Amino acid sequence: MTQPDLSRVWNWLPAFLAIAEAGSAVAAARQLHLTPAAVSRTLRLLEDALQAPLFERVGRGLVLNEAGERLREATRRARFDLERGLADALVEPGRRGFAGPLRVASLGVLTRELVLPALLALKRAHSSIVPEHQNLGPAEGFAALARGELELVFHYEALDGEGRRSELLGRIPTAVYC
Repeated sequence: MTQPDLSRVWNWLPAFLAIAEAGSAVAAARQLHLTPAAVSRTLRLLEDALQAPLFERVGRGLVLNEAGERLREATRRARFDLERGLADALVEPGRRGFAGPLRVASLGVLTRELVLPALLALKRAHSSIVPEHQNLGPAEGFAALARGELELVFHYEALDGEGRRSELLGRIPTAVYC
């Protein structure tokens, strides 16, 4: 089996990702403002080009198989890199720095007392940054970080591991980790 040319499958990846995240072609079609038939056809074209199924059909829903999981993660990383590249392209000439979405997760008192005030101050100081906050528990937050869906996770507990490093930033009554 030969790998298809990226230019051949490029336009199908947003529909694939929408289906993977929504769990059905109908829900993905609503998000993309397309018909379910168009989204289903796009998925068929992608699977035909890859010569491999990406989903298991379960009732009316679609569940990613192993190949689909790998493609979803690669597509998410590519989307993140493209978003970052587009944001970098909009930075004024001669200026360096981050621009665009800054996706952060935290929970509880950390959010109210530390994270939101810091994000507001960051936005005031750097108008090109667009903070996006989610309330996520440690397991969800660190999983989203590993998938490339977040840039920062603030929690009370450290979770070091492959490709992750926790750093103590300060103390409330307990340690604060980022």
